[in-house]
Amino acid sequence: MNPSSSSLNRALLGLVASCVALSFSGTALAQDNDSADAVEEIVVTGTRIKNAAITAASPLQVIGTDLIQDQGTVNIQEALQTNPTFGIAGASRETSNTNITAVGSATVNLRNLGANRTLVLVDGKRMVAGQPGTTQVDLAMVPTDFIERVEVLTGGASAIYGSDAVAGVVNLIYKKDFEGLIFNAQTGISDEGDGDENMLSLTAGHNFADDRGNVMVSAGWSQQGHISSSDRKRTEEDYASLGHNTRDPSTVFQPVISRSGVIPAGIVQTRDAGGTTTNWTFDSAGNPSVWGGTQDERFNRAAYRAIASPVDRMTFATRIRFDVSDKVSTFLEANYGRVSSKTFFEPSPYVGTNDTIGIGVPLNFENFLLNPDTGEVQLVRNPFIPDAVYNTASDTDNDGLINANGHNVRLTQFGPGTRLAPVERDLFRIVLGAEGDLSDNWSYDVHYSFGRTELAGRMDGLFHGPNLRAALDVVSDVYDFDSDGDTTEPVCVDADARGRGCVPVNMYGEGNMTQAMLDYVNAVSYTHLRAHET
Repeated sequence: MNPSSSSLNRALLGLVASCVALSFSGTALAQDNDSADAVEEIVVTGTRIKNAAITAASPLQVIGTDLIQDQGTVNIQEALQTNPTFGIAGASRETSNTNITAVGSATVNLRNLGANRTLVLVDGKRMVAGQPGTTQVDLAMVPTDFIERVEVLTGGASAIYGSDAVAGVVNLIYKKDFEGLIFNAQTGISDEGDGDENMLSLTAGHNFADDRGNVMVSAGWSQQGHISSSDRKRTEEDYASLGHNTRDPSTVFQPVISRSGVIPAGIVQTRDAGGTTTNWTFDSAGNPSVWGGTQDERFNRAAYRAIASPVDRMTFATRIRFDVSDKVSTFLEANYGRVSSKTFFEPSPYVGTNDTIGIGVPLNFENFLLNPDTGEVQLVRNPFIPDAVYNTASDTDNDGLINANGHNVRLTQFGPGTRLAPVERDLFRIVLGAEGDLSDNWSYDVHYSFGRTELAGRMDGLFHGPNLRAALDVVSDVYDFDSDGDTTEPVCVDADARGRGCVPVNMYGEGNMTQAMLDYVNAVSYTHLRAHET
């Protein structure tokens, strides 16, 4: 859907299409007047097409409110996911733990064809996306107590709505004449004693003006707790398929531990002039040892991940309907919701020569240092690199400098020791319109809608690329730039970086970075996205 297109235009176009369909099918209906049990009217879900001649079977499912309420779920998505028509959720607290734009939302995925190909409507009208940049509707923003039924159409929908309905249409039908008060309170935990869920909601409805009008209001709060991957035996380790590794089909479903080779102590690979490579790691004092690469020496990423992300949600909604006459019914719908959640990632991997998760250049063990006062240039070594490591290295990129063949570190000292990403999402939607019947064959639905979704998030535990690149290019301060009398301490090679306060970093051994080093190279990423629809 084009967010800038007018809902009024869509409604009028739908009205024209309905009229054409009705005029065309009138002849067919006249030919069947002798049928004993003529169908009076069929409403195709999610449209305004009303035609007694449309009698072809359609794969339509209707899920009633009793079934939804009996399941005791926190939101409508969880109830729909028990229906086999729905595939793996496009976004949920279990499937979006590493997606900062999707975490905390609840979308559906008909027939596993993709959430972007599943069109979600509210009373036959489109709703603003819950994830900016997509067409995916956050079902958790719709109060469950407002819903009379859910209609699911899995065939022929794309002919009317386009590619976002290839998988089908999910239409949430609101109650129209609800009177009374519904108060829901529930709490629960998983079988393992974690993943607590709490929910409170209050919904009230009342008819007025001799039942010509109805007003419904709802307020809800829900909270779902965090479940760490380390809390379950089946997810506490970095597992992979043995069959994937061995290409043996008989072991495809046999798990095998497959941890990461990017570790907190860091690995520096050297290659000597004869082509022999050695992988070095370091203890907390910076002393080197050869890294063997066994699973015990590797890093378990699963210990930092989540099975289910925590979600805290507030929702408010209202619907007002008033029948001006037998042929004119006006309505107003409004929704507001706020969601807070978090994603959980393992600490950032740093791979030096990678342009995305590194600085894109090799780690030099030495470099030329210029004395700006005299113009003298010396070739000076990096004081953080031990002799044993230096002596097994060579100039692998032919620039005249001894360098590492590879360098990687797991950044457990950065930020909170992991990549934690708190996210807040706000959604607002309002629909104002009128509908009714002009005659037995003509009906109309004219409405204006406005929706807006805003997402604000941040991610800690990252590195500042330019600063880290300067801070890793280190030599001994042979010219005593800081005039402290020490010509063996480390100093950044780049004079401009030194002028901006460059702090040489020691990434060789777990826990060797000082707070000053971390302050210079640590970074935080901020995300602010907005989507609006009219």
